[in-house]
Amino acid sequence: MIINIPPLQHEAIVKKFISLRFAVLFIFLAGCTSLQYTEDHATVYIDRIVSATAAIDKDDFSVDLLNFPIITGSEAGLQLDLIFRIITVIFFILVLIIIFQMHKAWKKNEENNRLLKQLHSQISEQNTYMQHIMNALEESESENLRVTKIIAHDLRSPIGAIVSASSLLLNETKLNEEASELISIIQKAGINALTFMTAILEKEDAHAVLKKEPVELSTLIKYCANILKYKAIEKRQTITIDSQTILLNCNLENIWRVISNLLTNAIKFSPDHSTIVLQTTEFNEHVIIEVKDQGIGIPNDLKPSLFTSKERRKRIGTRGEKSYGMGLPIAKKIIDAHKGKIWFEENEFKGTTFFVQLPK
Repeated sequence: MIINIPPLQHEAIVKKFISLRFAVLFIFLAGCTSLQYTEDHATVYIDRIVSATAAIDKDDFSVDLLNFPIITGSEAGLQLDLIFRIITVIFFILVLIIIFQMHKAWKKNEENNRLLKQLHSQISEQNTYMQHIMNALEESESENLRVTKIIAHDLRSPIGAIVSASSLLLNETKLNEEASELISIIQKAGINALTFMTAILEKEDAHAVLKKEPVELSTLIKYCANILKYKAIEKRQTITIDSQTILLNCNLENIWRVISNLLTNAIKFSPDHSTIVLQTTEFNEHVIIEVKDQGIGIPNDLKPSLFTSKERRKRIGTRGEKSYGMGLPIAKKIIDAHKGKIWFEENEFKGTTFFVQLPK
């Protein structure tokens, strides 16, 4: 078959849209894949392609590109046999590739299993180590509780003697009003201390149910202020109470400890002639207790760990009073046990306000 292309009419179109060597290569591939030609005609194809390429390069567009010899039936059979062998070889190569990939995946799976076993062994060792640590902590906690009980037991006798002596003094009729008030405060403080030590001696489980009872909050706050007012008098401080009658379901001794700790800190870290305010606010479902001072404030490096017992950093009061850094962590545990909240805020001009929120 002869393809006649007028050189002047279609030369620009051919040069613009068809790469000459790609066109020749396409014809060559089409001839090979049509399965109409045998191996013996390869040389003829190549010669014709070279001639066609040279003619096209000379702008000769009258080229016989499709006139290739057609093979006979026997040659076609030989060609099919060759194709079958080629397919067999390709199939065999593909099988080898699949086997290789499967072997590679198996080796990788074996390595992953080995790493998993090693990781499992490490986790088991860590679990065993953590179990030993937990056992040691439980033993340490038990030992600490035992020592605390011994101390509480030994302190009961002198504190009990103080309570008994104060009771005898209160029965005296010759005491004036101020002395009677002081002895009454001593007696109540001793009774509270005995109650607290009894709770320590009876403590068996750290997760024991918290015993609650109805407590009139205003009376409790006034009692705490009366006990600590003589410390404030020594520094010429004034304690102001702004509290209405509120009935709160809580553990009396524990909440007394929280308020006493906050008020003690306010007195300790406030200067002379300052004012400390105790205030309560009642809401529908909770109560907020505020302890506001005009003290030296809290350094920024202490604020993150103020309620934790991990880093107890001691601070000195405004008159050199000692501090052990245990009051606020204890208060936090007590408030958490009551399902409440405790936090603090810096006052606008000077000092700090501590807030305690308790459910009613």
